[in-house]
This record gives sequence, structure tokens and C-alpha cells, in this order.
Amino acid sequence: MTPSRLTALILIASGLAGHAQTATWSAPSSGFVHDTLTGAIRPVLGFVGAAYLGAPVLEQVTRSSFAPNQQTAIIERDGAMWWARDLRSPDRLEALDRLPVVREARWATDSASAVLMTAEELVWLVQSDTAPLLDSRWNLDGEGRWMILAADSGAQRVLLTRDEGEQRTLWLASRKGRPVKLEFLGRPTAAVFLAASDTALVADAASRQIFRLAALNTTPETAALFGLSAEAGDPVAITLSPDAARLFVADRTAKLIRVLNATTGEALAELPLEFAPCEFTPAAPGRFLLNVRERAAQPLFFLDTNQGQISFVPAGE
Repeated sequence: MTPSRLTALILIASGLAGHAQTATWSAPSSGFVHDTLTGAIRPVLGFVGAAYLGAPVLEQVTRSSFAPNQQTAIIERDGAMWWARDLRSPDRLEALDRLPVVREARWATDSASAVLMTAEELVWLVQSDTAPLLDSRWNLDGEGRWMILAADSGAQRVLLTRDEGEQRTLWLASRKGRPVKLEFLGRPTAAVFLAASDTALVADAASRQIFRLAALNTTPETAALFGLSAEAGDPVAITLSPDAARLFVADRTAKLIRVLNATTGEALAELPLEFAPCEFTPAAPGRFLLNVRERAAQPLFFLDTNQGQISFVPAGE
């Protein structure tokens, strides 16, 4: 679930070409924006580079999480959770009566299921022909704030963190297994699962290193993959290119995204920003919205990991 301080974007686009703050796409765009400045979900229409926001389809939305299929969403509205099977028909909302307020959500790439985090539980939600079904659910025991770092492609397994005073611990949970604590020294801030494997990469802000966690299906093993440069600051978000060859690291301190070789850690490029990023929100295959802590009325920037470029959609009409 994208927190209320952020903006969530779904955007369908192709043929991206350009550099930071340059929108030169040639393909039509469509999708939905949850603008938390107004609390409205609005469609993105027209061509990227000349796109505009349509009239609100839903208003008074506090939080939102969009599925990769560009249509389904889970929203918080009027203090309750709702299921929007198709945002193109926003009047057909289904109440999730048995679900407390969702703080975060991670979707399977096929949009068929999602893992949700409430204040006290991890909950797996599965789509059906009639209504979404609550599947597994695990209590989040102990004091301290929990967060989801990453989910695998099927939303079967998740990596979690728990803040315990000055310490941040790393946990693994699955649809079939309750959260278990992993041996990890440092301060995990971001993670990404490697596709079709039992391996994940975890960013550690304390050592400025990226760690590889292997054998997550059996006995997890941690090994340092490579270290970031001293100028990297605190890595707050990471993601892989679709071919898993490049690793994109959001550096909040330096206000840029570092592009690294995902195997060796070699620096390949730097993508400068005008703001400090805090999170990557999936927007479309290979594309991510660049979230910030406090968003003013500025363009919506996002990262294309296929091309290794940043562009934007204007926030105004």
C-alpha cells in the first residue's frame, strides 16, 4: 500500500526515450494517478509529453495500491477498505469488511494475488470470479513498526523489517510459513527478489553494501555481493532491470539513482534528481514511480529500467 504521503501511479507507455526531465515518448498513455494532494484518483490521458489528468473517478481516497494489470486496486476510503476490480468502472466497489486498514501491499506480477500488511497482520488476498478471498494470515508479534521490503513475483514470500528501537531486523514470511527472523547484521532498507529463484538482494544502509540472500526456500545464507561507494549515502530503494543485469539504487542523500552491474557492482551510470527519493512504486512492467516523502505540486517522475532513464508526467492539467 502506498502511504498517504505519497502519490501512486499506474501508467502504460512504450517507446520511452529521453533523459532526466525530458519527456519525448511517442506512445499513448493511460492509467490512473492517486494524487494525495487532493485525495482523488484520476486517469492519465493523451500522449506522454502532452499528457493530462482527466476528471476524478474516485475522491476522498486516503491510500491506494494498484495491481500490475493497470485495472484492479485496493483503496482506503471513509476509514474502510474497498476492492476496485476495474477502475474503469469505479462505481462497482466491493467492501472488504473483514479487512482492517491496510498499510502496505505487494502484488503478484499476474495481479491474481497480493500480500497485505495491516497494523497487526500479514494477509494474503486472492482474486476470484465473485469477490477477493482472504487466504493465509499471520500475526505480527512483538513491539516495533513492521514494513514490507519486497515480495517475490508470485507474492508467495515477503521480506520484512521490524524497527526495534535503534535496531532494524530482517524477517522472511510466506503464504505457508509465519515470519521468521533472519541472521542479518546492519540496517536493511530495501530489497528485491530475483525472478524464479530463492534468492534476494538486500540493501544495508549501515555498511552501504548490497547483500545476496540465498537458499530462502531452505536455510537462508547471507553473503556480501558488493559495496557501494562512499558517496552513495543511504540506499533507500533498489530494483532490477527486466533482464536482471542492472541494479538501480535510489540514493536519498545524493538525490540520484545509481545504475550498477547487478553481478559485479560496477558503476554504469548516474541519474540525477531534483528531489530525494524514498521508494520505487511499480507502475508498469519495468517502470517505477519515484516517491518522495513530501510531494508538492510538481511533475510525477518515474524510472524506466528498460532504458535506464527518468522522465515525468505533468501534475497539472
